[in-house]
Amino acid sequence: MDTLLMDVRYAVRQLKKAPGLTIVAVLSLALGIGANTALYQIADRVLLRPLPVTDPSRLVTVVDGPPESGRTYESSYREFLTYRREATAFSDLAASSGTTLALSGELATARVAAEMVTPNYFRVLGIAPAAGRWLVGDVSDRAVPGDAEPAVVLADRVWRSAFGADPRVIGKTVKLNGAPFTVVGIAPAGFVGNDLGAAADVWIPLLAQPLIATGAQSPTQFDRTSDQSRWLRITGRLRPGATIASAGASLLTVRQRLYDPALHGDNPPTVSAVSTLSAVITGGRADLNKFLVLLLAVVGLTLLIACANLATLLLARGAARTQEMGVRAALGAARGRLVRQLVTESAVLALLGGAAGVLVASWTTDLLRPYVLPGGVRVDAVATGLNGGTIIVAFALSLLTSLLVGLAPAIAATGRDAAPVMHVRASTETRGQSRLRGWLVTAQVALALVLLAGAGLFGRSLRNALALDTGFRVDDIGLLTFNLGEQRYTRERAATFYRELRNQSLAIPGVRGAAVARLVPVEAAGMRSSVLLPGRPQSDSPGEISFNVVGDGFLETMGIPVVRGRTFGESDDERVAPVAIVNEALARRLWPNEDPIGQRFVRGSFARPPFTVVGVARDSKYRSLREDRLMYFYLPLAQNYDNAGLARMNLVLRSAGRVDAALVGASSVLRAMDPELPVHRSETMTAHLGALLMPQRMGTTVLGFLSLLGVILAVTGIYGVVAYAVARRTREIGVRMALGARGADVVRLVLGQGVVHVVLGVAAGAIVVASASTLAASFMYGVSATDTATIALAAVILAGTSLLAMLVPAWRATRIEPVAALRGE
Repeated sequence: MDTLLMDVRYAVRQLKKAPGLTIVAVLSLALGIGANTALYQIADRVLLRPLPVTDPSRLVTVVDGPPESGRTYESSYREFLTYRREATAFSDLAASSGTTLALSGELATARVAAEMVTPNYFRVLGIAPAAGRWLVGDVSDRAVPGDAEPAVVLADRVWRSAFGADPRVIGKTVKLNGAPFTVVGIAPAGFVGNDLGAAADVWIPLLAQPLIATGAQSPTQFDRTSDQSRWLRITGRLRPGATIASAGASLLTVRQRLYDPALHGDNPPTVSAVSTLSAVITGGRADLNKFLVLLLAVVGLTLLIACANLATLLLARGAARTQEMGVRAALGAARGRLVRQLVTESAVLALLGGAAGVLVASWTTDLLRPYVLPGGVRVDAVATGLNGGTIIVAFALSLLTSLLVGLAPAIAATGRDAAPVMHVRASTETRGQSRLRGWLVTAQVALALVLLAGAGLFGRSLRNALALDTGFRVDDIGLLTFNLGEQRYTRERAATFYRELRNQSLAIPGVRGAAVARLVPVEAAGMRSSVLLPGRPQSDSPGEISFNVVGDGFLETMGIPVVRGRTFGESDDERVAPVAIVNEALARRLWPNEDPIGQRFVRGSFARPPFTVVGVARDSKYRSLREDRLMYFYLPLAQNYDNAGLARMNLVLRSAGRVDAALVGASSVLRAMDPELPVHRSETMTAHLGALLMPQRMGTTVLGFLSLLGVILAVTGIYGVVAYAVARRTREIGVRMALGARGADVVRLVLGQGVVHVVLGVAAGAIVVASASTLAASFMYGVSATDTATIALAAVILAGTSLLAMLVPAWRATRIEPVAALRGE
């Protein structure tokens, strides 16, 4: 221990003598280690520990169909009770269902994602509250709606963000959709339920659903006595000795006994069980895995560049300390002792970089919190911030870095006999050291090219996506989202509210269009319904078609032209026959050789009244920017309050001036009309589309920053290598110039070796980009992951900056005075 402390003190003294090297090393390592630590924290939570509960491998989720289907099984309440009673492979089963609520109280007002759960939910998962207690109550068919205690459990992040982490919130009353609930507990940090893609903010008892039912909902919509009301997701814990296969078999046995052709049709009953760990993200798992692996690879490359850069500096420093090592060896120091001393210096540098990297990791995590990963996983839901695990990872990376960075230079610096070394200049470098420095430069250039090309590909992809022809206006559109149902409006009161809201919005200075709509364009959530044609066989049906319910003026406000027929008007209300507007794709599919105007179709069942087509709207993007010619139709709000009106709605504004100013004005109108109505969203259409392109935006931002850092480190390394080579060959250059060499000859001499390593690095980097293209292919819009032009541009930029870095010491070499150089020898 005493020897180690002595080595550390000596290392600190040596690093103080080289402040420039120390500062560069610590900063580069801090950025590399910090970025890796931040991304590891997110990847660990999503990929390795997505469910922070007791023994998560014993938890299973019930799915519809075979295990590989991935379709969440939705059960009725009575069916859930039957599974819980008769499925013998489980020690217990719990049920849950997601919704959104308006939360209001003394300290906070917000829209929250809620999970309605059976009281045994947390016990089945195997998790203890961070404060307070869990929900209590009965799980049986004897309980009736309303018997549940009006209690709520808060997620840790909501407790901190909305209630300032005040422990006194337990026992306080908050309102959910206007109904009073008592806060009884706080969930542990990092726990957001068993679906990361729908992270819960609060949990309430399942039987309390009638208390928060609003608008078009009713207590019977979630009828616990009807098998037709299927709304529950089931999670269970296996009994000791039971397997996932035996759990699936026991579920299927119960399902077959419950099978009723009148309810389930002619399809045979299928149900199975999968590990909850694999089902914790219900959608986008493949893209999420790819994206996180891609980000981890990128930040790993950055750390490798920093290590290679530092290794080149340490090699140069080791060559400059050749005489020191020789003297110490001559005095009896063993080579292992010298290597240990030099590695200790590297370790001190790495630990300093790790300490700074902890701060960088915290800052990086904060910067990433607004992003949403593929699958709907919010970074703020899985990134718990600085903790013991984060610090351990940072310092583990530091120790690994010290070995990567320090061992090779240490061995190279101590690998010569003491006697000859005593008589050489301090700047002497062996051929092996020179070759190693060159290859390190090659590696830096290759890795920097990968980052630079990746940033270019993501940047081009984002630009292409934003430039897509969406079929609607983007730049001058604003969106406000609210929910009258949460305020318990009646249909009549809601209809009056919407008319007045549109009229007052049109009176806002600069507003040129205003309308309400159930959905906004390019929204992942949506409504779908089967479409049937009167007088035609069911085989002619195009299947389930997406649709929207919109108020007057929606198509005009969004700039979606009606190419045939007419748009909706004030007369299209419940007093007249139902009407609809179809898009061009649906019109071509249903009536390819006929005029669609005046044609009729029914939605869902022939028992419903048919819709008459009064207009054909131009095709646009509806649910995804990647979709191609999606069939779609629009229904007027005044005729379809069953599908909208008392649910989540959007006010769409078109402004001739600043869109954000129009949104502020519309928010003021909403507050004046109903001061208690919370606004769920206020953003421009540009921001809305940007959120949908979050992976591309995140990739562009992260890769852009890291590629800049990588290029700076690589160029710095190249400059250091060439400058050191010039310093080491000062006498040789002086002799050449004394014998008549021109400045151009000296430049060629200096650039020769550096250019070779740059060319090799560019070639190696291009090969790596091409071979890793499959990781990024699914995130590209309008550009190939192996786009030659982007890779070539990245190569030109990197080669050009590298050449500039080499020209500086080369130009200095041409200024060497031969006489002074020879006299210095």
